[in-house]
Amino acid sequence: MPVTTPGLSTLLAPARTWLVALEGGDAPVRALAAAVPDNVIVYPDDRTDLQTVQGYRYVLYAVAGVVLILGLLALLISGIDRAVQRRRHLAALTVLGVPARVVRSSQLLQAAAPLVVGLPLAGGSGLLAGAAYLNLIGARAATPWPAIVALVLGALAAGALVAAATVAGLGGRVQPQDLRQE
Repeated sequence: MPVTTPGLSTLLAPARTWLVALEGGDAPVRALAAAVPDNVIVYPDDRTDLQTVQGYRYVLYAVAGVVLILGLLALLISGIDRAVQRRRHLAALTVLGVPARVVRSSQLLQAAAPLVVGLPLAGGSGLLAGAAYLNLIGARAATPWPAIVALVLGALAAGALVAAATVAGLGGRVQPQDLRQE
């Protein structure tokens, strides 16, 4: 900012004032610092703090993604394992006349119910925890709604795929070994 800028003298009143030089490198910053009164502090443009915060944000998103993937994989493995273990009971239901569509729908519903309830609750509690922490330290920040919505919708979509994949653990037709008891 040139020292001859109109209104700069009004801005540089006797109170303490901070100016941030956005362009020009070190020489213009030093020239501006020499030309203004002692009560004005001139800072060069330093975006290292912004880059550090952006780095933290990327790490946070990466950790959240890894935790989400691990949780969904655990749900997938347990859901398929549970479906394989229940195959004998489901075969008995099929022999008794329950349509296969009903059996598969119930399996899908049992796998999807925790996801439909848990993922939005986890997103909301994370949002509340973040807001509480920012309030605790006296900081204010804009809520990153696009990132939150994208994370929750992505988690719901991945959860729906996992729930649909657990239906594969039911197998196809009823096998004779599924009806035998030991």
